[in-house]
Amino acid sequence: MNVFTFSPRTFVQEFKRKGYVHVRDGVSQDFLEFARRQLAESLTLGRNEISNRAIKNKKKQYLFELPAGADFLAELMDSISELTDLPRSEMTLSERHMMVYERHAPAVPPLHKDRLATQIAVGIPLDTHDEARIVLIPDCARTINPMDHAIYCPNELNADSPSVAKWNLTGADYPELETQRVAPVAVELPAQAGDVVVFAGSSMYHGRLNSADSAILYLKFNAMRLDPLAEDPATPAQRRRTLAILERKSDEEILASVIELSPRLLRVSRHYTRCNWQTLLEAYVSGEKEFIVSEQDLRLLLSLRTRSTVKQALEHLDVSEGKLAENVAQVRRLAKLGALELLS
Repeated sequence: MNVFTFSPRTFVQEFKRKGYVHVRDGVSQDFLEFARRQLAESLTLGRNEISNRAIKNKKKQYLFELPAGADFLAELMDSISELTDLPRSEMTLSERHMMVYERHAPAVPPLHKDRLATQIAVGIPLDTHDEARIVLIPDCARTINPMDHAIYCPNELNADSPSVAKWNLTGADYPELETQRVAPVAVELPAQAGDVVVFAGSSMYHGRLNSADSAILYLKFNAMRLDPLAEDPATPAQRRRTLAILERKSDEEILASVIELSPRLLRVSRHYTRCNWQTLLEAYVSGEKEFIVSEQDLRLLLSLRTRSTVKQALEHLDVSEGKLAENVAQVRRLAKLGALELLS
């Protein structure tokens, strides 16, 4: 099942110039009907509701089940890679949510930037009306949000005469905006069911205007191998493969295995504790309890910019040939706890 009705290469230059594209009737009828049926089932049965991400009196979220068949996601990633020029080999699906906006959703909410893992957001309205808008601020405050959560900017709008020109970017929750000198110019896109809007989600403030009684599907991607919510089907499969490799391979075989940072590894933090202000390093892997890592562990994690064999990674840290085997235990621990993944 194809998602798009258009050739991505047609819009490459427009996306490069503006940071977004709005393609009218850009979604295939088959996919639109598939998504709408799933939306109706979710609303009726409550299936796949992500209750911990609902916002009272604003919206509910439902996990979108991808169409069956291995080719669907691969072909979709091919299209996104071609449109945005992000490397296909690193493409990861980081979110797949249907957003359902309630009747009392605010007409003009604060704008936000998505988490770091959303380099690219693909918005496909499923149920909308003439007043609904996707609003973007593409020409200022474009620093990438480095956090693993969204950041927001407030608005100073008069409820009687809303004007998007009054969004207050100087008061947002991110330091880049304290020195912002360019008056924000918002672009309002009247995207309707069957349209598609693709934009830089983690570096562009955006939101939904007049969203009450509407629904939209968001598919979000990055080329950084980040999957903080483990919503790419490849992520849990990779975790199972890693645990199986740890179980069956000898230390010598582990040295020859290919590793990468886990897509679920969010951050490593240094804490100053009240126990004589000793410092601790803690790693945070989505879905797991945080755990302590050593300075040597941190060196290994920081060195893994690309995939490599375990042996190559240790040699990069100047581990001598005679010491390689005794360092495998470190790799095994980090992989078991979810900070690393073994690919072979």
